[in-house]
Amino acid sequence: MVQLAFLDWVVIAGYCALSMWIGIYFSKKAGQSVDEFFLSGRSLSWWLAGTSMVATSFATDAPLAATRLVREQGLAGLWFPLSWIFADLLTLYFFARLWRRATVTTDAEISEIRYSGKSAALLRLFNGLYSSIPLNCIIMGWVTLAMVKILQVSLDWPKEYVVPLLVGFTAIYTIASGLWGVIYTDLIQFIIATAGAILLAIYSVIHIGGVSAMKEKVIALPGFSPEVFNFWPSFGAGGSLLTFFIVVMAVQWWAQKNVAGGGQLTQRMFACKNEKHSMLSVLWFSFAHYVLRPWPWMIVALASLVLWPQMADNEAAYPRMIMQIMPVGLRGVLIASLMAAFMSTLSTHLDWGASYLIVDVYKRFIKKNGSERHYVFMSRMAMALLTIVAGITAFYMDSIVSAWKFLATLTAGVGPVFILRWYWWRINAWSEIAALAASGVFSTLFMFIPALSADADYPTRLLLVLSLTTASWLIATFLTQPEDEKTLVNFYRLVRPAQTGWKHIALRSGVRASDDNLFQDISAYLMAAIFMLSSLFAIGKWLLGFYLEGLILSALTLVSGAYVWLDMKKRNIVWSQNEASYSKEAKKIPSLQS
Repeated sequence: MVQLAFLDWVVIAGYCALSMWIGIYFSKKAGQSVDEFFLSGRSLSWWLAGTSMVATSFATDAPLAATRLVREQGLAGLWFPLSWIFADLLTLYFFARLWRRATVTTDAEISEIRYSGKSAALLRLFNGLYSSIPLNCIIMGWVTLAMVKILQVSLDWPKEYVVPLLVGFTAIYTIASGLWGVIYTDLIQFIIATAGAILLAIYSVIHIGGVSAMKEKVIALPGFSPEVFNFWPSFGAGGSLLTFFIVVMAVQWWAQKNVAGGGQLTQRMFACKNEKHSMLSVLWFSFAHYVLRPWPWMIVALASLVLWPQMADNEAAYPRMIMQIMPVGLRGVLIASLMAAFMSTLSTHLDWGASYLIVDVYKRFIKKNGSERHYVFMSRMAMALLTIVAGITAFYMDSIVSAWKFLATLTAGVGPVFILRWYWWRINAWSEIAALAASGVFSTLFMFIPALSADADYPTRLLLVLSLTTASWLIATFLTQPEDEKTLVNFYRLVRPAQTGWKHIALRSGVRASDDNLFQDISAYLMAAIFMLSSLFAIGKWLLGFYLEGLILSALTLVSGAYVWLDMKKRNIVWSQNEASYSKEAKKIPSLQS
């Protein structure tokens, strides 16, 4: 086994020391209040919040899982994670501004603004516990598993050492500094992780003998063909990959819980200065996450096929490339870059998960009148608890992609409810409760049925959970009463959703119609999707030597990109003119709840 040299250890130690220093530096500022600890005082600029989103999403699981998907299915296999771009763009153009207007600390808090009574309180409690522990810890578990695989390949360290060491270290600086430390370590971790991924891709191509040689050698492998370089599966051949692609593109991205915003993405939007910065942060995140970052991983995955066409664990090919390809010193940079990716994601999920436990559970239902200092202390204790649960979860996982697919089915069918609560007054708290409960029960049940539990059965499992969950929440909606009108009016005043589906509530609100333009939003959404995908494909075509296709896609990128840019300029004018006036209008109208 190739070992790390002294210089590699120096690089790794230097990175760890820098992360710890940042945590200590921001500890005093983070301790001032819950808003400072969880939302950085709602003062972030778009580029800082967006970069933090990107760093958080670049976990150690991403390059390992991408490597497995490309090695097993070619470039078309990447549609499983790439399809989420449609959900994130939906958040950008339809929901980012609504979330920011709500001025909440967690997405679960919206439950008692949108709904009323005991059912709303129950939903908030359920959301807080469900999001902070099972959903959150599954993600932290697979992120930790990825780092375990990396250090098992690079250092031959057993899981029993890796989990407490790295999870514990990350928890220390996160507990000290809250979101302030997370944001600034994310900025540094994004730079290090991105540079490391690009360096590995360059050295991999050089080692193979260039892009042309890599293409020829991959195609020459038994069982491979030029289709491995296609972005689209073969529609003429049929088979499981085509079925998987159709389900992923047509269903997966809108069926899940965070399709209308949620999780750590929404937390960053809450932390932005205003709704302008909130939307721009998601735009920058989407471009950097889906367009700029994936190609180094895909290049490394293709190069790894030349060296090891067959591997027992395809996810281990990525760290193996680091140890076989990279020279002394840079090997340490790569390990440090993956540690950076791991820490940025884990620190975010510790901070984000603790925000649910404190804001939506402890502060709301257990101790309502504590001091800010007390709540910050309890926030740090909540992070410590989540650290332990995340470490335990990691010990029971063995596949990153399988965990991805399980989480995708765990909230399948919840997405439509989370979209409609913003656009249809009739959705009530029981709609959400029924959707969350049904998706959780059915997805878990199907994992114990042999005919539905395998990775290959994912499309069938997803469609079944979606159908049963949709039936459950529709029945619950029409068998229960609508929400109290006073609550709906106050929600409309605060968030100002489009009047579609809210007409009689809008008339009662006394607030002028929102300037949000659904036609403009839909047009911008479609053009942004074209811009993101054409940019991604253009980069790939240029890198792989398909220059004519790259030129055509680049032209499409320029046209669609110009539309997106001009659209944002128009929105900036509206933001500047109306942000203050809306605030004044809302203050003049007394609350109907009082």
